[in-house]
Formats: sequence, structure tokens, C-alpha cells
Amino acid sequence: MTVNEARLIYFSPTHTSKQVAEAIVHGTGIKNVVSMNLTLQTVEETVIPTSALAVIVVPVYGGHVAPLAMDGLDTPAVLVVVYGNRAYEKALMELDAFAIPHGLKVIAGATFIGEHSYSTDKCPIADGRPNESDLDYAEDFGKKIMEKIQAAAGSDTLNQV
Repeated sequence: MTVNEARLIYFSPTHTSKQVAEAIVHGTGIKNVVSMNLTLQTVEETVIPTSALAVIVVPVYGGHVAPLAMDGLDTPAVLVVVYGNRAYEKALMELDAFAIPHGLKVIAGATFIGEHSYSTDKCPIADGRPNESDLDYAEDFGKKIMEKIQAAAGSDTLNQV
């Protein structure tokens, strides 16, 4: 299967989700990337084509994720939650439950640690995360996603997780 673009969709008030998202997309090697930053703006409902890879990265707040507005057309999707080293609880499952009925075919999922939004110099929580090692891992994750896509003959043989 071939994808010719990536739709990078992220919510990242502390920029940690954005860092992880960009590392994953960089690892895929896809050059045509359309970014949708949902942090400070609402984005009109978007239809993501089958020829694109949707990479959706959001932070976890109290074990939950913020709702998103998008639809796909059996679009391959990667779901990622970034949490502040406390717990991501069922956030990845929530994102998956949102994605599937919206036409996204979830082919990969991951959790990454990011510096907690309550972290301070006096009380650091996951200070400096994602660090270089985390971002290298995210990039490698992106490479494995692309290998999975390229190994599939078409969208019907691209396995969901």
C-alpha cells in the first residue's frame, strides 16, 4: 500500500505532544505533511483521504483525552497519547473508540511520557521529557509504521490493531 501524505493532528499545550508527533512523522519518511494544531484553535471538521496517514497525538488529562472533530475514509491512523508520568488510564482506548466510527482504520497506537503540565523546578514531574531517547524511539516507531504500510498490498490487507 502507498500513502503519499501524512495528516499530523495534535493538541499540545506544553509542546510535548507536538514533539512526539513530529518525531513519528519524521520516522515515516513522508515529506508531504499537513499539520493541524488543535491547541489554540478549533478546526472545522476535516475529511482525511485514504491516501494519507493520520497521526493523532493528544495529551492525557486525568486519564482522558479531549474530543476531536474529523472523519476519514478508511484512512490508516496512528493514535498516540502523551502523559505526564502518572497514568494514561483508558485514554488510548477512548481515542480508539472515537477513531473507528469516524472512518479511521487504527493500524498502530502508542503512549509516550511528556513533562507533566504541573511540573516545576521545585517539584519536577517527568522533567525534560520527551527527551532525546524518547524522540528517537518515536522516530523508530514511525519507521515501523511505514514498513507495515508498505508491506500491505492495499488497505484491505493493512491490519488494524
